[in-house]
Amino acid sequence: MLCPIGPLTNIALAMQRDPEFVKNLKRIVIMGGSLEEGGNVTPHAEANIYHDPQAADVVFGAGNKVVMVGLDVTHRILCTKEDFASIATQSPTLGGMVQRMSEFYLSFYASVGKFDGCSLHDPAAVIACSNPELFETRKTPVRVVCGGEEIGATVVADKGSRDAVSVCMQVDAGAVKSLFLERLALLP
Repeated sequence: MLCPIGPLTNIALAMQRDPEFVKNLKRIVIMGGSLEEGGNVTPHAEANIYHDPQAADVVFGAGNKVVMVGLDVTHRILCTKEDFASIATQSPTLGGMVQRMSEFYLSFYASVGKFDGCSLHDPAAVIACSNPELFETRKTPVRVVCGGEEIGATVVADKGSRDAVSVCMQVDAGAVKSLFLERLALLP
């Protein structure tokens, strides 16, 4: 299993260099994209996809091996200032570091007036690898817009143009957040 939590440049290059690459993987669980939520760096595009849309389009071409954990679910899983303070109390070394790191992230979200807390984008993708039952998916072919005003948008591809991927559309947000907080609290 592969869980890229950034732009998909290296994954696309591996796929292009080795046609057997994807066959050797159980799944590719991607943190990125959105079908209904819009974007977070432009009105249309999520950051990881936007930063290399051509590579993302290659990876989405892998079809049924791909699971997209995008903004449709990650925007529903929020950690607050109080959550990070609790982590710091339970795990002073790592938790304290995570709490300090969260200050910038929380300030950013507050400055754009989007949420009362910050989304667990990357942790959600990792948790989707180990606990896929916490997510409900929709099977649909996905392509990435590679030019123009909507560059980086993940959209439903024309029927029959490529194999369907699993797009996470629902999440047990409380369970994902609890799992994240529990795991961090266990670390020193």
